[in-house]
Amino acid sequence: MRKFLAGVMMFGAVLLILSAASAAQDEGAKKKKGGKGGFGQGDPEAVFKKLDSDNNGKLSKDEYLKQADRVKDAARADKMREFLGKAYDKIADGASEGITLEQFKAARKNREGFQKRFGNKKKAPEKST
Repeated sequence: MRKFLAGVMMFGAVLLILSAASAAQDEGAKKKKGGKGGFGQGDPEAVFKKLDSDNNGKLSKDEYLKQADRVKDAARADKMREFLGKAYDKIADGASEGITLEQFKAARKNREGFQKRFGNKKKAPEKST
């Protein structure tokens, strides 16, 4: 009888540990999928308004590059600034007055290159031929 109870208790402990690990893993997946504060997340108008520090309705290059300040790793932040600078130049299309909300929204719709460079830290497995 004692062996049976010990087995049941052991089984219960294993289930408890597995369910706690699963819950922690689910929480981590929720954060990765685009919880608050992820790049490219949220309402474009709200993000634009937050970046437009002088409230003139246009994003200067300096305001646009502020997005990289959220990256804690200095090397990744520098790469991101370089990428964002090139992206800004392309979005602004030579206009010196800044990026409008409409341009910002259009650019966010087409952000595949950004996700490829900064969205996933893990490298894809190499294909064997």
